[in-house]
Amino acid sequence: WRAIRAEREKIRARIAEVFRTPRYTSLLPGSFTALDEALTAEALAGVARAGRALFDLLFQPIDDYLAPVGAPENLVRAAVLEAVRRPGRIDVRCQDDPALPWAFVYDPALDPTVDEEVVRFERFWGFVHELQVEHANTARDPRIAVPFVLKAAACPRVDSARSARQDDRTLHGSAVTSGRLDWIDDAEKLRTALRELDGDGLYVLGHAGSGDSGAPSDRWIQFDGAKVYVSDLLRAPRPARSERQALVFLNACESAAIEEWDECTLPGALLKRHADRITLIGTTAEVPRLLAMAFAKEFWRRFLGGSTTGEALLDTRVCLLREYTNPFGLLYTLHGKADTHLRAPDETTDVGVVAREERVVARPLAASFAEVCTDPRKIEMFVYSAGVPRSLVYVHQSPLKAWESVCDVARRFGRTEALTAVVVEYYPRVFDVVSTRSV
Repeated sequence: WRAIRAEREKIRARIAEVFRTPRYTSLLPGSFTALDEALTAEALAGVARAGRALFDLLFQPIDDYLAPVGAPENLVRAAVLEAVRRPGRIDVRCQDDPALPWAFVYDPALDPTVDEEVVRFERFWGFVHELQVEHANTARDPRIAVPFVLKAAACPRVDSARSARQDDRTLHGSAVTSGRLDWIDDAEKLRTALRELDGDGLYVLGHAGSGDSGAPSDRWIQFDGAKVYVSDLLRAPRPARSERQALVFLNACESAAIEEWDECTLPGALLKRHADRITLIGTTAEVPRLLAMAFAKEFWRRFLGGSTTGEALLDTRVCLLREYTNPFGLLYTLHGKADTHLRAPDETTDVGVVAREERVVARPLAASFAEVCTDPRKIEMFVYSAGVPRSLVYVHQSPLKAWESVCDVARRFGRTEALTAVVVEYYPRVFDVVSTRSV
């Protein structure tokens, strides 16, 4: 775990270096135009090295002197490694440290056409998988009510050209056809919106930051020069509990920074204050202003058009990479369910949601990875499909046998492509669920 945290800090430092080193100022042109691929790859070389080291720590087999060939821990790693190399959805369940930069995990095998030492953007997880990071307080239900009431704040110091608010009915050029758009015009209204969250969505385009102390009174998000502090949220009485699910998009620098989360941070305070309601999108580092607006334009067009949050984020990252050679959509991260979406008027509780809730209830908790592997009876795999009426729980004497049975289940139901997830108990200290869409 110490080694994993060390690699996380390396990634954090390398990401900051990209935008702070004068050598790379050419990556920030005056308008949002295509970047130079060679310079951009050079800029991300250090990030890629740290991302690969993190990948190896998590998934590569343990050296023979630590675990012999065929040991349970290596069998589990082999099964999970096979799963995460197939494009799909990765569900990270966090217990005590949700801030690993999953989008920057780097696996050379995802693009084997060129040498491993050559930086290929397509090898970053953020361009391959839908990534969701779930905490104890993130939203439990992926369905957001329609009509969709979206409140938006666009700081005029960030968006002086009013590209986000071209008129009062559209957000970054997209109309909220399934509800209404309410604009926030000053810091006090933004403070109230963060405190109460009385709509179904909240979007903030602005500045965020913190001082050296890291205290709630020294962490803030800013609107037109006025700061809303985390301490403002902590001091206010909690609102009445609401069952309305909400999407919160904090489009500001380091609004979901790579650090340990607690109620002293803005996302941590929001998730605690509005427990079980929020799906949150934030940034892991500083974000150039033009990138922030380009990313938001593509994201809202997709989400308001019917995509899920996971689909919209992945497609937006890929779009900016293909059209502008810009890989920095990796800075945006999702905390909550990747299948969060605007609920259709005739949508009812689907089998997938029920299965996911059953899985969460049934999932055993292991004190450590070693405990799981030394007691094979604790290694369980949960398989659920849209065509299966309830979760199927298989308990086996070895991870290898469990993995083989997953394929058997897929063939049995004739739904290899439709199989929704494979879940493996693995590394509870780091994450305890890895899932993919198909086997």
